[in-house]
Amino acid sequence: MKLITSRGSSLLAALLLGAGALLGATFASAKTNPPANNKNKTVPTPAPAFTVSAYSGHATALRIEGLEQPVSGTIVLAATGALPNTGGSLEAHESDYYLYGSDGVTVGLGVEMAHATTVGMGTETNSDSSLTGFQVLFATEDGDRVSITADYIGASATAAIASDGTATAQGSVSISNLRVNGELIVVTGEPNQVVERPDVHLVINKQVIITVEGQADIMVSAIDFEICGCMFGGWGVVYAGITGSGTPPPETHDCGKLTGGGWIVGPSGAKATFAVSGGIRRGEFWGHLNYNDHGAGLKVKSTRVTGFTTKPGDHDCRIISYDVEINGLPGTAVVEACDHGEPGRNDTFSIRLSTGYAAGGSLGGNGPGGGNIQLHKCPPGWEK
Repeated sequence: MKLITSRGSSLLAALLLGAGALLGATFASAKTNPPANNKNKTVPTPAPAFTVSAYSGHATALRIEGLEQPVSGTIVLAATGALPNTGGSLEAHESDYYLYGSDGVTVGLGVEMAHATTVGMGTETNSDSSLTGFQVLFATEDGDRVSITADYIGASATAAIASDGTATAQGSVSISNLRVNGELIVVTGEPNQVVERPDVHLVINKQVIITVEGQADIMVSAIDFEICGCMFGGWGVVYAGITGSGTPPPETHDCGKLTGGGWIVGPSGAKATFAVSGGIRRGEFWGHLNYNDHGAGLKVKSTRVTGFTTKPGDHDCRIISYDVEINGLPGTAVVEACDHGEPGRNDTFSIRLSTGYAAGGSLGGNGPGGGNIQLHKCPPGWEK
């Protein structure tokens, strides 16, 4: 299959800025006939009450613009849409998305799993998106072909009001086994890493961060791309923003965050793909799970996170439990995910279902499997 391109406009992302005004309040104490030398004693001003005037966020797993074939215009997968300024949560998910060429065999665009979430609550907005089992084949106007593949592409962005009232923003990406025309691309982890190849311009971990008094905005694109100057888009695109004033009350609960995705070999010997996240945010469990064993015809989707703990004896591993739907029926799942190196080196993933199904494997090294597990430092607003 070919994705034939036409001249088009580039994908633009704009952050809308504003300024949040800090609210002040004072109080006076009653006189109690203080000693003469305390007549001029000043009364401390309490911290202003904390309020959030607006949350903003969105997440999109994939966006490609400038196509002529096999579809004209733009392809978008797993897009949450815009978060209401009152907050809340939005989620989008797609699986087994394939566009084939005229021969019915060649894959022009393939995504095994695409997931996106955006949540605005309490002191922060968090947006995440991921692609698992990604492949795309472009045909340029000169007749050349450009192939880009990855086991996993993920991005995360958090905008928050910190405990001292400061607006903060933080972003990260996780990419495993990224290849351009078969060439392995080394992902440095640094923001705005540029990769140039014939007909290919990539910006990996593209970040735009703006913080002003009482407001933070961040946009992260795991991979921003341009092909032959006529096709544009982004894979793993997330935005988070918050506007608030005052000082949040102190937090008193635990924190943790893990994200990842990739593939292992299932019990039948066929590929099983997954996208996983879990954690504790402001005292509540957070995350999602999607798992697809292609050989067994098994699809698992989480409905709720019920547990998140560190594996005894291994601080690089987390055990996450979920309520799930297993081929549409209610059940439970327990996942063990381990981050033993970057990018994905020696990482592992295993899953057990209430039906008795179990599978697991390595995501790096010499064995079959691929992907990445990422343990994160607590984002602003998540920690105690």
